[in-house]
Amino acid sequence: MDDVPALSKGDIHCWRIALDQAYLNEDIFAADEISRAARYNFERDRRRFLAGRRALRCILGGYLGAPPEAVRFATATGGRPCLADASTPLNFNYSRSHNTGLLGVSLAGSLGIDIERIDITPDLADVAKQNFSALEQAALSGLSGENWGKSFYAMWTCKEAVVKALGGGLGIPLNSFDIGFDECGNSNILRAEGAAISAKNWRLHSFAPEPGAVAAIASDIEAPALHYFTTAS
Repeated sequence: MDDVPALSKGDIHCWRIALDQAYLNEDIFAADEISRAARYNFERDRRRFLAGRRALRCILGGYLGAPPEAVRFATATGGRPCLADASTPLNFNYSRSHNTGLLGVSLAGSLGIDIERIDITPDLADVAKQNFSALEQAALSGLSGENWGKSFYAMWTCKEAVVKALGGGLGIPLNSFDIGFDECGNSNILRAEGAAISAKNWRLHSFAPEPGAVAAIASDIEAPALHYFTTAS
């Protein structure tokens, strides 16, 4: 992708990616990407996975000034995906749900992004009890119906974004920190156990990338400037 916008230090670019596409050229993918795609049971899921990888290669290649097939990926501590070239300051994080992917890109700091489709099912109450702190459960207890579901997913995506920014995976319990929202809907961390989370001054942003979905971005960039873009490929 040759027309990516200029990325300045302090910026976070958030790309919304359409994952349902009619055709994909597989020539740009690495062997491990083709292998991972083949493990999906359904063709729809295979194509969505490859569409996301293609978008990552095209968009990140645009920032790097490199063709999509030249982008090389690696795995950082905790299983966090990163660019293989450690000399580049470009930082990214990716999440997908159903037919939509979100890619966050920055030049500094830690960055995590998460998207979830709002699906209010009976088991969500048990999920909240197992993964949310007492304070968060108390905040949800005063809600019902659609408001409960939206608040659940807002909390969940913020928590996942923080954990992804840290690259901690399952090593950071979701109930070890509290997510709170003010009267304007702005989110923040109210309490954190352990140095991994509390050592950074986190900025959280919860938003709806499209109808029926909730997403969150977490970063330790001071006063980040968020910019949103959409691509069909």
